[in-house]
Amino acid sequence: MKPLLVLFLFISLALSPVYADESKATVQALVDIFVHWSGSANDKASYAKAAQYIDYRLMSERVLGQKRWDSLSGQDKNDFTSAFRAVIEKRYYPRWRRIFRNASITYLNEQSVNGDTLVKTRVKTGDSPEDITWTLGGASKVVSLQVGERDLIKRASLRFEKKLAKSNFKDFLAWLKKESQHASSSDIGDAQDTDKS
Repeated sequence: MKPLLVLFLFISLALSPVYADESKATVQALVDIFVHWSGSANDKASYAKAAQYIDYRLMSERVLGQKRWDSLSGQDKNDFTSAFRAVIEKRYYPRWRRIFRNASITYLNEQSVNGDTLVKTRVKTGDSPEDITWTLGGASKVVSLQVGERDLIKRASLRFEKKLAKSNFKDFLAWLKKESQHASSSDIGDAQDTDKS
């Protein structure tokens, strides 16, 4: 075997466990944050900690789609990212706390797909196991979460496309900011949103 090939294989084998450990560590860190979070919206420290492991910028880019994202100004990108983050914090943080605080989590497997890392886990609360897949981007930060068959980014993207088909971006952003002010048990993509259109 050629020395260069041997070196390449050695480096590949050496790096793979690191990435796996890093992805798992990100997931575990987020789970721990939600387990110990008081549930109070005033607990900004926990929000800030969670944000260290969630790539809201990349989430925002993906939920709008590359073409639409590229067409936005820098200010619009920042405003959307802030509003989208606020919606996630308001709607999903309490739900994730309920899921993880009294559950046991088992790591099933991990795979690379189109540059992302998918970490598949099984969360068990009582006798009800549920599979959760975490999508991590290149920076080993979470960019989506799929509970069962419900993927956060895919569902939100469909909802946003419907809204944007009926309004300009300014009005859409105003609607999203309004959504961020309302606590709700529904997903972004569900019909229970404050604006039914």
